[in-house]
Amino acid sequence: MGEFTEPVAGDEHTTGTISHRRLLIEMIAITLLASLIGLIAGSGRFFAGVLIGGAVSVINFLWLERSMRSIFLAGGESPVFLAIKYFLRYVLIGIVVIVVYLTGAVPVPSVILGLGSFGFAVVFEGITSIFRNP
Repeated sequence: MGEFTEPVAGDEHTTGTISHRRLLIEMIAITLLASLIGLIAGSGRFFAGVLIGGAVSVINFLWLERSMRSIFLAGGESPVFLAIKYFLRYVLIGIVVIVVYLTGAVPVPSVILGLGSFGFAVVFEGITSIFRNP
C-alpha cells in the first residue's frame, strides 16, 4: 500500500490531450454549421447573429490563450495589470451583447448561441476523444 511503482516499458497509458488548434477549428466549424442551419431554418439576421457571437468567441479564445501564456510566463508585467486585462475580455463581450440588444440588429439568442461555440467544441472534443482512444 503506499509504494510508488515505476511504469513498465511499453505499459504507458497515454491520455488524450486537447489541441488548441483543433479546438479552434472545431469552434469555427460549429459556428459555421450553426449559422448555416440558422440561415436555412430561420433568417439572415439569425445567421448574422450566430456569426457575430462565434467571431467574438474565437477572439475571446485566442485572447484567453495569450493572456494565460503571459500570466504564467510573467514577462515583467505587473500581475494586477494582467488581471485587469484578463477581466477586460468579459467586459468587452458584455458590451458587444448590450450593443446587439440595444440596436436590435440581430437576435440576442443567436449571438449567445455563437458565443457558446467554445462550450460546444469542448463537448464535441470530449465525445470524439472517447471513441478515438482505446
